[in-house]
Amino acid sequence: MEIPTLVVSDPPHAEVDVEAAAELLELDVFAARLKANFAAPEVMSASGPERAAEFAAALGSTGFGVSILHGPVLSDLPWPDPVTSLAFDESCLRATIRNEGATIPYDAEVVGVYCRPPAERAVKKTVVDLDRAVASAHGPTIAEAIQ
Repeated sequence: MEIPTLVVSDPPHAEVDVEAAAELLELDVFAARLKANFAAPEVMSASGPERAAEFAAALGSTGFGVSILHGPVLSDLPWPDPVTSLAFDESCLRATIRNEGATIPYDAEVVGVYCRPPAERAVKKTVVDLDRAVASAHGPTIAEAIQ
């Protein structure tokens, strides 16, 4: 199976032709207006590269800001490093990653994800100790320990 190419909205958008966007997105005008006003990036489609480029051009012509993200790029991202502590001060964010301190200036571009499964999807406590999993630096083991 080919990894899809993503068309991602890139707000803030220009003045959006909501009716044209609604037709393209196969939504009603109300839902299209919500998407046009949504302040965060959103995956708008996933398809092959040619179809994604066509869709991005069409959506862009309605006033949406869009970016194309080739799926294989996502598979090359390194496994995330879990943070064991966070502290905000006047000049930066301080974090502990793998028992080492990291200082992140507020103007740095970073991606952080807070992971906690929804209560209705809770599973039995795993036998994998989180500290040991993090020390192993093995992504799947860390994921199992977090679950």
